[in-house]
Amino acid sequence: MKGLRMWTGLFFAIVLGLSLDLAACDGNSKQEAADQKAEEAVAKARAEEQKQREDEKKKAEAEREQQARERRAERRAESIKSIRAAFDPKAAASVGDQPTWVTELRRGSPQPAGETCDNLDMLHQMDWALDQMNPETEEKENRISWLEIGLEESQARKLHRDTGLAVAKSLLAFFSLPRETRQEMECGRGEGVFKLGDGLRIMWEITRVLQPIKAEPKAIGSSPAMLRQVLLKDLREQIAYLRSEIKAGRTKALDGGAEAILYVAQEATRSWNFTSKELGLTTEEVAMLEKKG
Repeated sequence: MKGLRMWTGLFFAIVLGLSLDLAACDGNSKQEAADQKAEEAVAKARAEEQKQREDEKKKAEAEREQQARERRAERRAESIKSIRAAFDPKAAASVGDQPTWVTELRRGSPQPAGETCDNLDMLHQMDWALDQMNPETEEKENRISWLEIGLEESQARKLHRDTGLAVAKSLLAFFSLPRETRQEMECGRGEGVFKLGDGLRIMWEITRVLQPIKAEPKAIGSSPAMLRQVLLKDLREQIAYLRSEIKAGRTKALDGGAEAILYVAQEATRSWNFTSKELGLTTEEVAMLEKKG
């Protein structure tokens, strides 16, 4: 009897131990499952957050691309408008966005110099416009066609050449005007403005006009040698004019007088290969020029 109770107690102890072990295992399994679910939830939240960031990034990139396309479209539309205006004499004759009649009212009848200078500005705009129409300057999808401009290329190039020849002839004719008259005339706009009394600048403009239209001096009834003689004669007159201004006290020697003479002489010798003797410089002027280097 005593032995039976002992075995019975042992049996219950074993059963209780097994139950506790099973309960512990079951608890561990539930904890592991809970931990796994928590990890999955965190991973899911991170994935959703990452996806949201990627979506926002893609959206921002799409918006930037759209804005860039809109800016390109705006620039393209502005270019088309500017190119059209470059080949429109009425647009070139107006000031800013003013109608042509307002310009005529404010300016009056165009003077020969004013008309030439307006045509010179128009020609430079044509140079720019033709450069913009060069297929190599833009990507294929951004290229502008002559159909969009509303003008045939042959018409545009003829207008460009005709305007260039007319401007070159007019500029050359300025050399025949009295220097006192030319000194008061100006051409150009902004930083590009220059006085028509500056023979070096006029001749530079003539070469600048003829080259883009692929024309030679003979197209304006001249030759390189003749143009060179015209320029030399004008330079000698300009230097003599500056000397007379200094002598009369209208221009101080240290306030543009002698310096102006040296500037003209320096440009003439360096850029146009004239000699001091050809320019008719005095011994003192030659010494000053050599000292200036």
